[in-house]
Amino acid sequence: MRRQIARLPGSAAHHDLLGQVHLARGETARAAAAYLKALELQPQRVGTYVRLGDLYAGSGKYDQALARLDQALKVNPRNQVALTLSGVVHQRKGDVSAATAAYEKVLALNPRSALAANNLAWLLAEHGGDKERALQLAQMAKELAPEDASVSDTLGWILYQRGIYHRALAPFKESAAGLPDGAPRPRARSRSRPRERPPSPSRNGYA
Repeated sequence: MRRQIARLPGSAAHHDLLGQVHLARGETARAAAAYLKALELQPQRVGTYVRLGDLYAGSGKYDQALARLDQALKVNPRNQVALTLSGVVHQRKGDVSAATAAYEKVLALNPRSALAANNLAWLLAEHGGDKERALQLAQMAKELAPEDASVSDTLGWILYQRGIYHRALAPFKESAAGLPDGAPRPRARSRSRPRERPPSPSRNGYA
């Protein structure tokens, strides 16, 4: 890869790919540097902004992540990956209003986004939103991603909140069965972490 970049030092695509290689190796600082070089060479690379934003978010650098995602959305305001990840980062920061707005935009573009539906359902249920819509979104997310443990957990929790205990049990069991060994099992409690992984931008045409 470095030999290819040496032959084509002005190739933003090669620097972006180098960043992905570094990230796969756990070399986050080098990955960030490669992404930044790619953006210096080609500032319109939406996928690179998203990958860099995801990297920063994973490191807890939420403001830096949002800054890069905002740049992606300036290039393409309809980019669902950037919008979804922006919602996740805002949710991690505790900015319910901004997270809700981001997920609403995703669902306006793609009403069948399981991730946006799941996370918006939880926000509505937990923060005084439309309880009926929260249940509808959670049920839709479950239909779209029936094997996702976090989606099952959200649906179970919303049903539990509404006192529909007999229907809450099954999704809670499915959620517990789908969690990795050693992970905390769902229970009737206030939950704070969103489902976090939007589709990879490299697999969805945003590179």
